[in-house]
Amino acid sequence: MAASIWVKPVTKPDSNRWERVGRDLAAQESGRRRADVEEEFHSLERALREGDDVDADDIEDARHALNALRRLLEDQLAPLAGVEPWGSSPPSMPYGAVHEHYHSGDCDASKSAAPGDD
Repeated sequence: MAASIWVKPVTKPDSNRWERVGRDLAAQESGRRRADVEEEFHSLERALREGDDVDADDIEDARHALNALRRLLEDQLAPLAGVEPWGSSPPSMPYGAVHEHYHSGDCDASKSAAPGDD
């Protein structure tokens, strides 16, 4: 008697399962970003209430948390919902730092490069 081999029929991927996985991942990321914003602003609030100084690092940390949440909302969640994003997402670093980092070797615009302009 010949042995028979059972082969599972090829089916298209379970789109409902992948949708659920995507929704779970988006929910987890949303929760993480929300918690980061709450934590940073709670620290700011506590410092202000207790009379402590708020320094540049505190502001930078709060900005990073807010910007990460905004990027998630505008770049990932809005398109999923079919909603047009509100412009581009915020940069990951201040504009001045970007300019300094990427354009540090550029010529000074205030100096003329024309021959004879000393």
